[in-house]
Amino acid sequence: MESKTTFFLNVQIEVECDARVSPVDWIGGDRGRTDILHTSNGRAWSGKLRKTVRDRHHRVRLERHKADAKTLSHDLETAVG
Repeated sequence: MESKTTFFLNVQIEVECDARVSPVDWIGGDRGRTDILHTSNGRAWSGKLRKTVRDRHHRVRLERHKADAKTLSHDLETAVG
């Protein structure tokens, strides 16, 4: 009988740093649903439009899934009966 072994390895490395570096002219992106972009000068872009589109696509997928399930159920009843 083959034996399977599972193990976890946790490694921690400590390194001394000379000084902290403050980033300048950076852009931070996020693929989230609310705040999607921030810059080092304080500008931010919301994901309101992205969230609206994703929510609409989610509703459409649910409606299509329900319609497909009804059609499949009807087709099965017709084939059997």
